[in-house]
Amino acid sequence: MISGKIAIIFGLSAVLAAIGSSPKLRASTKIASLFATHGIPFHVYKALYRFVALSNVDPTTCNDNPIGRNACYLNGSERDANLEEFNGLEEWQKSHVHEWFVLLKNSDDKIDFQMMIEHLIGQDVSDVLSSLTENEFKAAIGAAERSLNDEDLVDDELSPSFEWMDEDKDGVLTVDERMHPVLEDCSTQAQDSVVCDVYAQLLRPWLPASSMSYDEFKAMIVTEGASAHDEVSAQFSSLF
Repeated sequence: MISGKIAIIFGLSAVLAAIGSSPKLRASTKIASLFATHGIPFHVYKALYRFVALSNVDPTTCNDNPIGRNACYLNGSERDANLEEFNGLEEWQKSHVHEWFVLLKNSDDKIDFQMMIEHLIGQDVSDVLSSLTENEFKAAIGAAERSLNDEDLVDDELSPSFEWMDEDKDGVLTVDERMHPVLEDCSTQAQDSVVCDVYAQLLRPWLPASSMSYDEFKAMIVTEGASAHDEVSAQFSSLF
């Protein structure tokens, strides 16, 4: 059943490539293809929440070699270790990060990762992440991976985002509330309504359809989507 959806998405990607579509549009459909094949890369999304702490680490503490949320992994001296960690990710996760970069990069071939994180999770990060080349972007993801290996996410890192996305303050997140930050970030950085429409329409079906409480939201992020897998599978089974 789901294979039919995969075929449609791969077919769309092939058509767009054949007609010479823009790199950003091709990136959005490539990301959708990765969704169809592997699901949402919660492992990478999980890293976004850690950047709030990592980007605001007190540099005077670095000589003590702190770990976890307090680690100095975003320091330039950690670049090689961060890239090594990034390169250890599964190939499809690395592909997703690359296409993410292509979709959102600016005319100077850099990504404003600070803006991206603030748009997606509604929390402040420092400008150390504001202008990154693709390798710097990958190294930043590797830094978060290392930090998460030290220490998992905690409520203080997740609850502010849940409260920010909960626009009507009813204690649950609808699909629309979860999609809104994605659309805002895409429209701001990609600056192409067609790209964002394609991205949104092909991403939305892979999100759990029911509203989510904070505990469900936390479980989805911390378990890297495992808690949402059954619902999404059932949702797609009903479509074919």
